[in-house]
Amino acid sequence: ALTSFSQASVSLVMDIIGAVARVNTVSMDFLVAWLNHNVVDRTASYLNSQPLSEMTYDISVLRRFFITWAFTYVGSLLVYYLFCGLDYLMVFVLFKDKLVPNYQPNYKEMRREMVLSTWSLAIMSGFTVPIEVLVQLGYTRIYHKIEDY
Repeated sequence: ALTSFSQASVSLVMDIIGAVARVNTVSMDFLVAWLNHNVVDRTASYLNSQPLSEMTYDISVLRRFFITWAFTYVGSLLVYYLFCGLDYLMVFVLFKDKLVPNYQPNYKEMRREMVLSTWSLAIMSGFTVPIEVLVQLGYTRIYHKIEDY
């Protein structure tokens, strides 16, 4: 039997996971439409010398796929390098004497790992995007507004 503390902990974790999932799904569709209109269309309008008012606001599936992939990839790069940088700073710079006193950096190996991680994030984003695009297009059973059902 779970104690009341562990039940509360499990409940809190599940609430956090649910909130993150809801925010991610709802905001991804909004952000893709915003990026399409404010970044991609404006860039295309500038490059084609065509007024933005004459451009279509429909997002094709291919365009939606690439915008979602770029958003997912850049976001994952930001999160990855932010936390890796903080980890490296804390472990190998600030607390080096306590945690890894005999560490000698191998910059060639670090660069190789960074390149592989960057490519891996691109590939993982590519595998994630088809499912997210299906969610955006309404082909899943993810309910954004429970009261509608």
